[in-house]
Amino acid sequence: MTKPVSEIRRVYYYGHHNEDPKQMFRSSLSLSRVLEDPPGDYPVLLAYKLNGQWLSGKRGGPVRMLVPEAYGFKSVKWLQRVVLSNVQGANDTYADENNDVDS
Repeated sequence: MTKPVSEIRRVYYYGHHNEDPKQMFRSSLSLSRVLEDPPGDYPVLLAYKLNGQWLSGKRGGPVRMLVPEAYGFKSVKWLQRVVLSNVQGANDTYADENNDVDS
């Protein structure tokens, strides 16, 4: 549906927390992780419902990104936008904290 015009390497996604730029939550995944699940791992999900009910703001709704193997730092609440890019570098909120963002 997005009709990409060049090679896509990474999926960047951004969530809203509040208006403080230091508290903006953002993360990214390689396109291969989004499209192909490693053996034994669950798929990456865009969630808008929980147990058949619309996802509340308290739980990160109306839409949130769920990355099962990296729930604490890759799963972003209050999803605002998803960007497909051919840039390969990560943009994760915690990347500057010396975390391994590509694990």
